[in-house]
Amino acid sequence: MDYEEQYLSGVPADLIAIERKATLLSERNDAGSELREATQETAIDLYHGLTVGRWKLSKGAFEFYMQRASHLLESQGISDAPYPADLEQRLNLSEAINRLIATEFNRDTNEEIPTSTFLFIDEETPFQILSNRNAGSTVTLVMGPKTIERLFLASIRSHETASEYHFALNTPDGRALVGFPTSWEQPYFMQPASITGLPWNFYLESNPNQHQSGLWSNQRGLFIAGLGLLLLLIMASIYMLVISVQRQIAMARLESQFVSAVSHEFRSPLTSIRQVGEMLASGRIETPEQTKQYYAMLQQDTARLQRLVENFLDFGRSQAGARQYTLSVFDPGELISQIVADFIAELNDPDCEITVDAQIGSMLIKADQEAIERVVWNLLDNAVRYSLDKPHIQVAVNLAGEDACITVSDDGLGVEPDEVHLIFHRFVRGTAAEHTGSRGTGIGLALVKQLIEAHGGSIEAESKLDAGSVFTVRIPLEAGI
Repeated sequence: MDYEEQYLSGVPADLIAIERKATLLSERNDAGSELREATQETAIDLYHGLTVGRWKLSKGAFEFYMQRASHLLESQGISDAPYPADLEQRLNLSEAINRLIATEFNRDTNEEIPTSTFLFIDEETPFQILSNRNAGSTVTLVMGPKTIERLFLASIRSHETASEYHFALNTPDGRALVGFPTSWEQPYFMQPASITGLPWNFYLESNPNQHQSGLWSNQRGLFIAGLGLLLLLIMASIYMLVISVQRQIAMARLESQFVSAVSHEFRSPLTSIRQVGEMLASGRIETPEQTKQYYAMLQQDTARLQRLVENFLDFGRSQAGARQYTLSVFDPGELISQIVADFIAELNDPDCEITVDAQIGSMLIKADQEAIERVVWNLLDNAVRYSLDKPHIQVAVNLAGEDACITVSDDGLGVEPDEVHLIFHRFVRGTAAEHTGSRGTGIGLALVKQLIEAHGGSIEAESKLDAGSVFTVRIPLEAGI
C-alpha cells in the first residue's frame, strides 16, 4: 500500500512517519549505541501514542499498527513498556462504548432510543448514557463515575458549607453511582428521578459532626434551593452540549461531502481537457473533421470548468456580501430563450428533451443579466443531473401579477417532502440524489436563492419523490437591488 492509499484510508501522516522511522532504524545492521537508543525511543513513542489514543483510527488500522509497535519493541529487547496511568479507565470506557454500539446495531431501527439509561461494566463501574436523536442521527454522551463526580458534585463539594453534608447519586433501581448514604439514622433529603427529571435519585444527608443543629433547618432550605437550581443549570448545559456536538458532526459531514463533490466536479473536465490536449499534441488525429470535433470538446469542457469556478466565486462573494450587480432593463423571456438554446447546444444530448414557453415582449425587468443566466443555467443543470434515462424538462416564462415568473420543471428523482425546505441551504443535497450517486456540490440552489433574493425576488420548490420537481422564480417588474 503506497502513502496516498494509506492517507486516503484514514491513517494520519505522523503515525505513518513514526512507524517508518522506527522500522528503518531497526533494519540498520551497523547500529551503534546512539542509533539503538533512537530506535528504542521511536518504538516506545509509537507504542505509547497508540495506547493513549493519540490518533483517531479504525479498529483494523489500530490492530495493525499495535502489532507493528509490539514487534519493534521485541526486536529491541523491550519486553515491558509502561502503560498509561489511566489505562484501566480507558479500557472501561472502551468496553462501555463497545457494548453500547453492539446494542444499537442490534436495535430495531423503528424502536425509540431512550434518552437516558445506565450501563454497568461490573457492579463497581457504572456509566451514565444520555442520547439524543435528531434528523435521523443519534448523539450519545457516555459518562463514567469520575465524569459524573466532576460535572455534578465537584462544584457542590467546593462550597464552604459542603463539609456539613453528604451527597450521593443512585440509579432508580437503587444502585450507587457516586457515593452512598452512610446512615439512615441522620436527617436526610431525597429527590427521585421522577420529580427532578434527572437520570438519578439524589440524596443529601446531614453530617452531625460538622454542623450546628440549631442552624440545620434554615441552612437546609437555602442549600436545597440553590442545589436544585444548580442541577437544573447543569442539565441545561448538558443538553446544549449534546445539541452543539450534533450540529458540529452534521456540519463536518456536509463539509466532507462538499470537498469530495468539488474534487469530482473539477476532475471530470480537467481529465477530458488533458486527454484531448494529448491527442492534439501527439498528432494522432488524422482528419480535419476529427480535429474540429476535438477542438469543440475542448471548448465545451473549458466552458464547463469556467462555470464551475465562477459558481464558487459567486457563491463566496454572495456569502460575504461583496457580489457586485450590473443592472439593466431587458425582456426576461428573450434572455431565457437564448439561455435554453445555449444549454441545449452545449449539452448535445439527443435523449434530453427541453422545451421552452416564453412570453416575449410582454414584460421587462431590471436585473443583472449574468446573475439571471447563472440562476437559469443552475436550475437546468440540476434538472438534467437529477433525471434518469431520457429527461423531459419544461421551461416557462410568463407574467404573474407584478412579477416575472420563471418555471423550470422536470420528471426526475424528486426530493423527500421533509427535505424540500432544506435543499436551498449550502452543502445540502437530497437523500435520493445521494443514494443514486448523482454528482453535485450542494451550493447551486443556495447560490440561486442568494442571487434571486438580491434582486428582491423569491424562489419556491415543489417536489415529489420519483415524480420530479418544479422550481418557480419570481422577480418583480422593474426590480432594483
